Amino acid sequence: MGPVAAQPARPPAIQRRLPNGKDAEEDDFVLKVGRPTFTQAPQPPLPIVEWLEGDWEDPESEVLLVDAKGDVGSEPVRFDSEPRRVEAYERWRTQHQAGPPPSVPRARR
Repeated sequence: MGPVAAQPARPPAIQRRLPNGKDAEEDDFVLKVGRPTFTQAPQPPLPIVEWLEGDWEDPESEVLLVDAKGDVGSEPVRFDSEPRRVEAYERWRTQHQAGPPPSVPRARR
């Protein structure tokens, strides 16, 4: 393992005190570890929730889209028959695939 400066940035949950001879109480530690806060996947808009298959709450899972649905004996309704629904899905899918910023750990399940 290389010098500390060559390592990737640490999440704010971990702090390391470098010896510098200070005597202040707040600097009286060698290593502090805290529990990171995890972010959740973005919630899909209500008009598309019932059209999603898979665990959309997991930012790392693949979410599939149902092409059409309907009751037995009736003509199926296609997802793309409503342009606003398609636009809402595209916006949400972009957010879902992007995930949280690199400095924020993803939620674990």
